[in-house]
Amino acid sequence: MYVWVGLVLSASILGSLLYMIQGGELVVDGSNGAANAELMKTLMIIACISFPVQIISMMVMTYKPRLSIVLAVLSSLALMPITIVFTMGMIFSAIRWRYHQLTQFDTSLNVQFDQRVEFNKRNNRILVVALGLISITFIILSQSLGMFLFVFTIFLGYFGKKAGDGVYLAIKDSYFYIRPNIFAYCYRIPLKEVEYTKGEKGKVHFDVQTDTERLQLTATPANATPEEQSKLNTFINQIQKKQ
Repeated sequence: MYVWVGLVLSASILGSLLYMIQGGELVVDGSNGAANAELMKTLMIIACISFPVQIISMMVMTYKPRLSIVLAVLSSLALMPITIVFTMGMIFSAIRWRYHQLTQFDTSLNVQFDQRVEFNKRNNRILVVALGLISITFIILSQSLGMFLFVFTIFLGYFGKKAGDGVYLAIKDSYFYIRPNIFAYCYRIPLKEVEYTKGEKGKVHFDVQTDTERLQLTATPANATPEEQSKLNTFINQIQKKQ
């Protein structure tokens, strides 16, 4: 829904600019000596390019979710903060579409898991603080990227807390539970369809066989203390390794 609301806002901007030009309220050629003619001309060009690219990002989402996110961000940066609704909506939609073949798990259910590993909240807090400082710096410098980073940081902190408080990585009987991205849902997958592939740079990687394709999932579990590392190793030992 947020994607469509954001797209309507973008269309409204473009429509308003065209209406103002048509009615003579906005001059982009500098013929009336307006001091901001170049700015208005640039804004018009950006709006005319951004709107079609936003539509393209929606069209490719079902085929290339990551590419759709890149297109959405690039097409929205110059018109921030108005386009922030569309951008965040696309990020959520593309990430969740990427895992739409998996079965969602209701994290409100009280389940006693056999094995459970927590989310790396410490790394997420460091990232939130760093992005927060960068976004404030950009905002002070009047850079449109600053507003996007600021809003993104808020979402990162909020959903990072949800991932830390809820089910992140777990095993119960013959099922594997994972939240592969803090903006994604938690999913329940038959353990026999999951393979552990590798662990590097604080992340663990899994392959999951679905009905139509093989998905690559990642998670960032807590592993700073010996106890957390031992817990993670015990968890991984319950999963078949990729040959």
